[in-house]
Amino acid sequence: MKLNYPVHLKLAEEGGFVVSFPDVPEAHTQGDDEAEALLRAVDALETALSFYTDEGADLPRASDAGPDQRTVCPSAQACIALSIYQAMRDQGVRKSELARRLGWHMPQVDRLLNPNHATRLSHAEAALAALGQHALLAELLLQPRRRPLAEVLASTPDVGNDADFEREQGWRRGARIWLIPT
Repeated sequence: MKLNYPVHLKLAEEGGFVVSFPDVPEAHTQGDDEAEALLRAVDALETALSFYTDEGADLPRASDAGPDQRTVCPSAQACIALSIYQAMRDQGVRKSELARRLGWHMPQVDRLLNPNHATRLSHAEAALAALGQHALLAELLLQPRRRPLAEVLASTPDVGNDADFEREQGWRRGARIWLIPT
């Protein structure tokens, strides 16, 4: 499922930028500069998409971005939860049925569908496989930018093991997840 939503960036009269989403009319935010506005847009998008999941509605489909149009994607963890949610909706699978297919308890499925819960990738893969799909993280960073090595090293946290590194570096960025039927 494509979760990379195009945005409209407009200069605000009082200064800064206003961000809106043509495909998700509930999502609006603003920031003092373009970078801050786009960073806040991720949270606005995730919040607006949670309205759809809370009501049990289909997620809005992301349209293609224009030639010079910016896009915003939820965090990688939210993308995983939202992709599983929409796959369930598309197939008419309820949470209880997914729990039965996986041999899990309902709280485990609830955590899996919670975009704020750090779900193990193996659990997400198992859920997608139970739905006849699997996920490929096709793009980890939303829009990578080149930075000097010294800046990258200065911003890298001192982590002790691979799980910490994965949590700190990988799952806080937007990702595009492609669901491929098996």
